[in-house]
Amino acid sequence: MIFFSFFFFVFFYFFIIIVIIIIIIIIIIIIIIIIIIIIIIIIIIIIIIIIIIIIIIITITTIIIIIIIIIIIIIITIIIIIIIIIIIIIIIIIIITNVDSIMIINDYGIIIIIIS
Repeated sequence: MIFFSFFFFVFFYFFIIIVIIIIIIIIIIIIIIIIIIIIIIIIIIIIIIIIIIIIIIITITTIIIIIIIIIIIIIITIIIIIIIIIIIIIIIIIIITNVDSIMIINDYGIIIIIIS
């Protein structure tokens, strides 16, 4: 009887220790799974933020490039208009002054006026 009670006592404590160890292992596994899920969520959030930043940078640079191209086109058209206005003014002056002159455009597009 004493032996049986002692055996039961030892078995009971052994069972309690095994149950505690299993519970601790389950808790550790749950904590590891939670940590892995949190790390995955953080990585996904960081990747999304990086993608958004890259998209913003690309759109800003394309907008800046488009604005620069528009400004260059406007400047070129203004220069062409000014050159045309200068040519028209020179022709009007030549017609008004009634001077016999010859206007020659050489190979480089430079206007040479020969007044006789």
